[in-house]
Amino acid sequence: MTFPRLLLLLAALVFTAGCASERFTKLRVTNHRGEVLAEWVARGYVLRSEQGYRITAVERLSGPPHPILSRYPDGWRTTVAGPHILRWRCGEPYWLYELESE
Repeated sequence: MTFPRLLLLLAALVFTAGCASERFTKLRVTNHRGEVLAEWVARGYVLRSEQGYRITAVERLSGPPHPILSRYPDGWRTTVAGPHILRWRCGEPYWLYELESE
């Protein structure tokens, strides 16, 4: 790769870095029988800690028998802890997308 091409590539990366969409992760906390205790949607980095995962939550759904959906548009820094925690990448919640597009 020649120097001008490398310089052009680096410039493109710098100018498009702000356009990258945020990363969202879903975390599901279950008990030993696999029953859902809570589900979280996190914005940004998910950091492993001794107690579980440190996240900035934007949404939490509590488990049965009376599930409650809580939304945190500005984010809420918290720790997700529990016997079993599953996590995977997900998209931005639709309600948050609508809120930010207004």
